[in-house]
Amino acid sequence: MADTMRAGVLVERGRVEIQELPLPVLTDERDVLIRAEVGSICGSDLHQIMHEWEPHEIRQPGFPCHETVGVVVDSRSPGFRPGDRVLATPNLLHAAGFAEYQALPSRFLIRVEDTSIPPTTIVLAQQLGTTIFAAKRFWDGPGGDTAVIIGAGSGGLGFTSVAAQAGFDRIIQSDSRRARTDAATQLGATHTVTAEHGIVELVRELTDGAGADLVIEASGTDVGRYQSFDAVRREGRIGLFGMNEGEGFFFPFKKVFRTMPTIAMRWDAQTEPGQASFRQALEWISTGVVDASVYRFREFRLDELPQALRLAADGAEGYIKGGVVFS
Repeated sequence: MADTMRAGVLVERGRVEIQELPLPVLTDERDVLIRAEVGSICGSDLHQIMHEWEPHEIRQPGFPCHETVGVVVDSRSPGFRPGDRVLATPNLLHAAGFAEYQALPSRFLIRVEDTSIPPTTIVLAQQLGTTIFAAKRFWDGPGGDTAVIIGAGSGGLGFTSVAAQAGFDRIIQSDSRRARTDAATQLGATHTVTAEHGIVELVRELTDGAGADLVIEASGTDVGRYQSFDAVRREGRIGLFGMNEGEGFFFPFKKVFRTMPTIAMRWDAQTEPGQASFRQALEWISTGVVDASVYRFREFRLDELPQALRLAADGAEGYIKGGVVFS
């Protein structure tokens, strides 16, 4: 094993450079060293890189990627040994997936038992796990009549699978990109809208004006959040999952007060005891409950990371999920 590695380094807001750096060192906290096989791009990565990161913040090489599959090369943890393939699900404090090697706390690792599954498939379990985790707060129990999902990126599509497994009779989903609404249909959506607007009108038409039992906003847009307030039924439920566009937005208090929905937000799935939702996602993907091929994972080399981030930010058609594949 070499003494150095290559990693994407956030050098200023919106700009990542590839640098040669020393290998990370194991400590009592970061007790497992993995060699990365794939690090996929999450919408929250783009948010951190382009909007949230401040120059005074010191972040480790490979930040902010937190969706990784790799192979253990050194371990102080009795639960992992060299050669184990793992799904890594670190929080932002430890996120370092745009790097060839990562030293991580073992509590953020899940051993992958079926090594025949491609790493680019396994890695999808991280994003899917966050939606399974969030849905536990958004909806408790079997599916109802109508679920609405605003946004069909990888997060929104995770909620499509969750709603389908819960047994909702009707799953209505919107996105401005055809490839994404097509993917939603393949994962269980019964009705789709390929446009930024129109979802509220369709929901009212299909529910005779009543609205949806559950509305999940996964677009990360203020437009999507406003639509969630219009699409929900009286005393229905709204789950807000998408990232913020700015510091805040106008809250339509009168409308929400009259409708009386339960509104919930959820993130930080890494805090769940035993990483139960990530394990559930890994089972769904490994057993074919969720068809991972729908995401059409696009592979990039580490040198192409700046291009991959730009394409992800632009919402390039032709694939749903992309990331760095390490040789």
